[in-house]
Amino acid sequence: MEQLDFRGLKSVKGDIIIDGNSNLFEVKMDDLITVNGSILVENNAVLIGVSINSLQQTSSLSFYNDPRMVALRLDSIRKVNDLRIVQTSIHGLGKVSIDSLSSLEIGSNPNLSLIDFANLTSIKGPLSIANNHLQTAANFPILKSIKGTVTLRNLFDVNINSLSVIEDTFNLIDNSFKNFTLNLVSTAEKDITIIGNDNLNSFSFSSLTSLNGGLQIKNNTALQEIGVNSFKKLTTIKGGMELYGPFDNITFPAITNIMGAITIESTGDLSCAKTRSKLGSAIKSLYKCSEKQAVSSNPTKKEFSSSVTSGTNSIFCLNIIISLFLPISAVLSLA
Repeated sequence: MEQLDFRGLKSVKGDIIIDGNSNLFEVKMDDLITVNGSILVENNAVLIGVSINSLQQTSSLSFYNDPRMVALRLDSIRKVNDLRIVQTSIHGLGKVSIDSLSSLEIGSNPNLSLIDFANLTSIKGPLSIANNHLQTAANFPILKSIKGTVTLRNLFDVNINSLSVIEDTFNLIDNSFKNFTLNLVSTAEKDITIIGNDNLNSFSFSSLTSLNGGLQIKNNTALQEIGVNSFKKLTTIKGGMELYGPFDNITFPAITNIMGAITIESTGDLSCAKTRSKLGSAIKSLYKCSEKQAVSSNPTKKEFSSSVTSGTNSIFCLNIIISLFLPISAVLSLA
């Protein structure tokens, strides 16, 4: 079967499942308005287009592993709980008017360069936008609340500036934008992860006061500081903190409690001692910090990387420890 023609069909009380049809290249459902169940269009190797131009309501809408599918428009849809578009070749979604979702997943669509949900205000579950076009821009201008895990990956640009509620893990991974702001969120219920964003040189969570999980900021090769405006009001981190990167400066100006272990590794000009001093009594557990290893102008001598490991009351520096095990004459000769 190469074509399915459901024109004239306006309502379905159950599900529509179109799965694993190796020769199917077109599905026409132009007059369909309401589906009480789900619409699942999955694993159709040569399917090019699905016409749902009149569809207003369905429980779940999924297009998965339809690798040749290029034609899809969601203009007419007003109500859907779960929306999934993964592994297709679509170029756009049309003008999306959906204002609320239970979950949203858009991933591995290499031709999709614009994801625009101009009317979406809330997502009751997870949001995942990942691995689409290399220059994909995601626009959620009035999205205020996401209650599930957030994953934003391989995006060229993103706008979630109205977001004020995140109730699960928040992930920024492998994106190419230079700046990121999320300035209306005051409490994050789980972890915040910022990893592998090669062009990121600044970010701001300026209203965040409490992080109920951990903080991971790793391998963002252009991010040289976590500055005073990055976490300007953050007082409490209930989990641990892992910071790896080319940092020259790490500052949490309002911090009073970091309940978990702290691990810092810098390839920049960071001072571990100064960083520990700035964190001060906020450190409630292990503090481990490693600085960049520097090579002096004399190629026969190396300056050992400074490493500080402590609980709340002790600091050990490798340079001092090493000198304790050398003869006095050797120490003098190195001076």
